[in-house]
Amino acid sequence: MEYSGLVLKFAELYAPKGDIAVARAPGLVKLLGEHIECNGLPVLSVPIADDARVAFAPRDDDTVRISEFGASIADLTFHNAARIAPPTKSLVGIACGAALQALNAHFAQTTFPGMDILCDDSVLVDSGLDRSAPLTVACALAYLRVLGRELGKDLSRLEFASLLAKGHPHSGGADFAALLAGQPDAACKVDVFPLRVESVPLLEGHVIVTCNALVSTPDKSEAGPVLCRLISEMVTKKAQEEFGDEIALDRLGDLWKGHLCLTDGEVKDLCDRTFPQELTTLDEAAHVLGLTPKKIRERWLGDLVEPKGGFPLKARVRHQIGEYRRVELGRDALLADDASEFGRLLNESHESCVRDCFQGCPELDSLITTAREARATGARLSGKGWGECTVNLVPEVHLEHFLQTMDTRYFAPKRERQGTVLPDSRMLVVEPGTAADYVKL
Repeated sequence: MEYSGLVLKFAELYAPKGDIAVARAPGLVKLLGEHIECNGLPVLSVPIADDARVAFAPRDDDTVRISEFGASIADLTFHNAARIAPPTKSLVGIACGAALQALNAHFAQTTFPGMDILCDDSVLVDSGLDRSAPLTVACALAYLRVLGRELGKDLSRLEFASLLAKGHPHSGGADFAALLAGQPDAACKVDVFPLRVESVPLLEGHVIVTCNALVSTPDKSEAGPVLCRLISEMVTKKAQEEFGDEIALDRLGDLWKGHLCLTDGEVKDLCDRTFPQELTTLDEAAHVLGLTPKKIRERWLGDLVEPKGGFPLKARVRHQIGEYRRVELGRDALLADDASEFGRLLNESHESCVRDCFQGCPELDSLITTAREARATGARLSGKGWGECTVNLVPEVHLEHFLQTMDTRYFAPKRERQGTVLPDSRMLVVEPGTAADYVKL
C-alpha cells in the first residue's frame, strides 16, 4: 500500500479538521548483538525499507484514537495525560502511549493534545520482525509534530532515541538509535550508555533474507534482564574483592568500558571465578552478596521461579562475553567485506542463543538447518519475541535456489497441513532503508 492509500483511508475513517500528515519508521533486522544491550554492550543492526507508517492529524481535545489498517477490531481510544493508561492488549496502543508519555515528560507538558492515528505495519507483522520500536518511533514523530516541535531543532535524533529508551527499562536505546540515526544502504553498530551510531557497509554480492517460522515461542524476555542485574551485582562483588572496594559497575559492559578496561580474556577469567559452577542457587547468590534470599528477590528477581538446581548464570555470562565479541568481529568483517567470516559469526550467535539463552524450538531448528543446506552463508534465529524468525546471509547468485528450497521444504508443508494462504513476506529479502522521518505527500 502506498502512502497515498493510507492517507485516503485515514480521511475516510476520521474526516479530520486539520491537515493529514504521515510519519514512518523503518523495520529493523538485528544482525548480531542478541540479548546483550541491557548490559551496556553494542548491537549490529540494519534498518530496512519495509516500515511502520502512521497517518495522523491533531484533534481539539485530549482524546487519542488509533486504528490499524485492515484490522477488524474497533478503534482504540485513550486520553492523553501526564500518566497514560493505553489499551494493554494492543501493541500499537502500548507503543503510542509510551511515546506520548515520554514526550510529555521531556517537554514538561501542562496541556495534552489529542490526535487521530491510522497505522500500517503489515509487512513487519507478516515477516515476524519486531514491531514495537518502529511503531513507537512513528507514533512519537507524529506526536512531536502535534506538539509543534521539530526533529533536529528541539531534539537531536540521538536525544530522541535516548528519550524513547527511558520508557523501556531493559533497553539501552540501540533499536531507537538505529531507526532514527541509521544511514542509507548501511548497517548500524550502536554503542549504548551513551548512544553512538557507526555506519558500516553491507556485504557485496550478498543479501539478508528473513524467514518467519510462523510459530509463537514462549515469552522469556523478562528473565534475561532480571538475571543480568543479579549477575552484575555478583561480578561487582568479586571485582571489589580483587581490585578494591571503590569498584562500581552499573552493568556488565563496564568491565570493558569502565576504568578497569579489562580485556575479553580478563573479563572471562573474572566471571569464571565469580561463577565456578554452571548453576547458581538463590542461597549461593545470597551468600556471595551477603544478603538474604528475600532481599535478592526484592531487589532483582521478584517472583522469577528458581529452576531446579539453580539459575544458569554462567551460561548467561558466557553468551554476553561471546556475543559482544561477535558484534565487534562482525563490524570488522563488514568493513573487510568478508562474507565467510560474517556467516560464521551468525552461526556462532545462533548456537549461543540456543545453548546459553535457551531459545529455539523445533520449527526454528528446521528453518536453520534448511537454510544452511540451501546455501546460506550463515543463519541465526531472531525476531519480535524470543526468537520467531531467522536471519540468513545468502549469496545473490544462490538467492532463487534459497527461496525455492525454503518454500518447498518448510513453507509448502505448512500450507498443506493448515490449508491456509501464507503471507508473501514470510520470506523477506531485505532492502536497506532510511532513517525514520516524515513523508512528503
